[in-house]
Amino acid sequence: SVGKGHLVREVDALDGLCGRAGDWAGIHFSVLNRSKGPAVWGPRAQLDRQRYREFIQAELLSTPRLTVLEGSVEELLVSDPNPAEPGNHRVTGIRLANGSQLISASSVVLTTGTFLSGSLFVGQTSSPGGRMGDAPSSSGLTQTLRDRLGLRVGRLRA
Repeated sequence: SVGKGHLVREVDALDGLCGRAGDWAGIHFSVLNRSKGPAVWGPRAQLDRQRYREFIQAELLSTPRLTVLEGSVEELLVSDPNPAEPGNHRVTGIRLANGSQLISASSVVLTTGTFLSGSLFVGQTSSPGGRMGDAPSSSGLTQTLRDRLGLRVGRLRA
């Protein structure tokens, strides 16, 4: 896709990890559009997914004062809206998919990826699923976003 190299450069300028991880996990590096002017040159890198994942995980787990909890979010916990301000919910936390853990939070960053309510199609049959055999994202999270918050959830495919 267009623009990811620019994003990596911006994150790198803020001392983010993705540029360093890309250098460590890189298989092939090139510059696109080199025959044109410098304004349209675009760095391109092909990475080993496993090495990239290992690098990022090692860096995060060794970061002081950072606690990493790994799990799938089943539900976004939100307060009831103020009757004077319809639709004005407040995030109160999350519930993990195993149901055993509630985590209180005043703000949450959702990184749902591309498989929120994902489906795999094989011939005439379909089943819930994600990329490369991964499990589908939580249907509970989709329901919270759609039913409780009134957000439209759909596919961006033509």
